Amino acid sequence: MKSNLFVVGAMKGGTTWVVNQLGIMDEVFVPYLKEPHYFSQLKSYRKHIRHISDYQNYLNLYKSSIDEKYLVDGSVSYLTTPNVANKIFKHNPDSKIIILLRDPVQRAFSHYLMMLREGNTVDQDFIKELENDYHNELNNILESKRYIKNGLYYSGVREYLDLFGSENVLIEYYPEVLERPMQVLKRICSFLQLEFEEAQYSCNKVNQYARPRNVLTKKILGSDYLRLFLQFFIPIALRKTIKNKFLIMEDTKPVLQRDDYECLYMKYFFKDVQLLEKHLGCKFPLQKPKVNNILINT
Repeated sequence: MKSNLFVVGAMKGGTTWVVNQLGIMDEVFVPYLKEPHYFSQLKSYRKHIRHISDYQNYLNLYKSSIDEKYLVDGSVSYLTTPNVANKIFKHNPDSKIIILLRDPVQRAFSHYLMMLREGNTVDQDFIKELENDYHNELNNILESKRYIKNGLYYSGVREYLDLFGSENVLIEYYPEVLERPMQVLKRICSFLQLEFEEAQYSCNKVNQYARPRNVLTKKILGSDYLRLFLQFFIPIALRKTIKNKFLIMEDTKPVLQRDDYECLYMKYFFKDVQLLEKHLGCKFPLQKPKVNNILINT
């Protein structure tokens, strides 16, 4: 049986939590590599981010499945990489697609905070970081972190709807995942025609905000070679324990200034959101800051 359930993004939109919850379901199989990035052929500038380029190796991810109804591929690169929807359709036209969307400015900011946490950027200015990344994207520079591109949803959403049909594509929004997770899971189960039993699921946060303890730990976290070593030689549970030793978990995280939000939204995302709203026939739930806030040091 081929993979037939794709959680395609958006990155930082709640996809990890959704895939984790899918993995709890008896009729769903999630492989050890949740994001193989096979259909996007993602070649990240970060060496530790694994991807599968061979079709047989991709199929082998699912060889230990038994008789589950759904085999999951949770690669978030599938939403904003051109022609991926067509490749998935050729692979399995009977697939179900789950798309999680988040306010594109807030998504980019969350992505940026993740890069700070991972020691993958030293730039303390979010706007400057976006501008540099936008320049890299325009010039096809591999080091692009894709803050902008990963928030341009319209083309990908349209392609999945056109190919698979609205009955096979479920679109959810990040505020719902955050505020009403059990309602989201109910809709997912209904979409997949699976039984919903609330008691088995977890509302625990994943990818909670954290920051490196100091300059040294930031450098260690940013080392791709160390991450590669850990992936090959250290069990995943122990890797998480080691990583957490280098981080300070915090309940309060940095916030965006409203003026900065408005500027970035109009500059990079306004046109794409308008096209998306027109195509879906509904308003996109933006998460504009209500007032200007004091930006907490990162």
